[in-house]
Amino acid sequence: MTFGDLYPQRTAKKMNQIVRVCHTCNSGWMSRLEARFRPALIAMSEGNQFHIGPNGQKTIARWLIKSSLTAELTTPKDSLLRVSTREQRLSVHDGQIPAGWRTAIGAYEGSGSNLEHHFSNVTQLVTDDGESLGYTILHTLRLESFVGQVLIHSMSINPELKHLLGGPTFGLEIPQQEIVFWPPPGILNEKTIKKVLNLTSVSQ
Repeated sequence: MTFGDLYPQRTAKKMNQIVRVCHTCNSGWMSRLEARFRPALIAMSEGNQFHIGPNGQKTIARWLIKSSLTAELTTPKDSLLRVSTREQRLSVHDGQIPAGWRTAIGAYEGSGSNLEHHFSNVTQLVTDDGESLGYTILHTLRLESFVGQVLIHSMSINPELKHLLGGPTFGLEIPQQEIVFWPPPGILNEKTIKKVLNLTSVSQ
């Protein structure tokens, strides 16, 4: 399997169960991305306050996208959750963020497992004439005190999409051209995270 093409028998039920792994990806660019993201994740989990520059924001965004696509690719091949296109996945492999894909990060205080991954419902966007523009899905990942969201779509044009993580109080949308401060003003908890997971984040 390569990151651009899907292995047809890959039908793992859980995110951490994999049928086959591409050694070039897993031990190459994915491993390097994990190593670059790890210091920021540790600092976030320890509750440290710090500034994140544009390059650091891009690293975090790419890691969230990589993790979301990994979750997508471990669903059955006929799953509606497989929204991304081959060209979009290849651009992620090449270090790019596909046009119109959006990521946001937030801080979390509450209980739960070390890693949770949630898929929203898949939404189809259409024109006023009923022509399909493509599909979109919102991934929500929580790693202890850190929450990330990735909105993925299959369109070649940029759709109009609402803000992630319930709005700017809770979420920082990245990457930006400016330095952002961590943590954001609002802290998610068990009550607000449920609201975020149920949030309809798509409009057209």
